[in-house]
Amino acid sequence: MKDEMVELGVLKLAVKSLGSSRDKEKETAVLLLHELSLHPHTCKQMGSEKGAILFLVGLTTNIDEDLQIARVAEKTLKNLEQMDVTVLQMAEAGRLHPLLSRLCEGTNKQEILQMSLPCFLSVSLCLSLSIISIMLSYSVHV
Repeated sequence: MKDEMVELGVLKLAVKSLGSSRDKEKETAVLLLHELSLHPHTCKQMGSEKGAILFLVGLTTNIDEDLQIARVAEKTLKNLEQMDVTVLQMAEAGRLHPLLSRLCEGTNKQEILQMSLPCFLSVSLCLSLSIISIMLSYSVHV
């Protein structure tokens, strides 16, 4: 059933609706994407849908706008973290923790590192700033 929905273009429409100014449309879209993210095959398709990861990451940072939407977007991204490709897309969108966790803990570190080199080029400045920020906050608390 879910595969048929994706084939009919529901996934593309839901991703487009994440950018809507209407809260109800955005909420319905993120709920649908969350449901689709529970299934590996549609999860993979969602990762390849242009803008899906970027919109979801953006929604998690807009907690003031709508806490419920941000929570569901967060759960959806957690489900999408099961795939290497989506983890790289998340890093490109500024969500670095899943990639860093994989690099530190994963068994296929070399494969992930090779896949992530282009990603690191685009987020290296962000990562450097994050590390500097952590170091500065640590030195202030010592």
